[in-house]
Amino acid sequence: FAASSRWKGGIGQRLGIHPAYTGDKPRVWFHAASVGEVMAALPLVRSFREQRPGWDVLVTTVTAEGRDVAAHHLPGVECRFFPLDFTFLARRALRSLRPSLYIAVEMEFWPNFLYTLRRLGIPAALVKNPDKANAFTVQPAHQPDAAGPTPTTTMYLVNAIWASGSRLPHASGWGCSAP
Repeated sequence: FAASSRWKGGIGQRLGIHPAYTGDKPRVWFHAASVGEVMAALPLVRSFREQRPGWDVLVTTVTAEGRDVAAHHLPGVECRFFPLDFTFLARRALRSLRPSLYIAVEMEFWPNFLYTLRRLGIPAALVKNPDKANAFTVQPAHQPDAAGPTPTTTMYLVNAIWASGSRLPHASGWGCSAP
């Protein structure tokens, strides 16, 4: 896979090697695999930044093209590669990047990464928009088609949170402390 143009560059980041986040703001980590997911996530990320200026925002992708598009459309946002889905790599990346909240866009379902989030007590959500309409639907991160929360859900969000322009709930409603 390393020789493929889809995976070019960023091998250290893919191995979970990142400079340590030393900021004192809470951090949200958005993950969008490639260009399509990045484009779908742009309104979500922009709205989060506007409504939560006290938060640091990180965006990861799987592809170099996705990362480049995110960096182009989200100036001032740190854009990196997502680690390979091995528990020890996920743990390494999470300990360096220190997110307070993880949000995956579309069907980015990485079982070992999600397991590690849970073990470290980091809330997670899966935001999907299958028809590319304006309203996102949100499912628990561990079970993409569940009808509701279960004992292993670390966070469950409601439909159409940001994309429709609605206001964000207080951070405490996200399972996080307010900045």
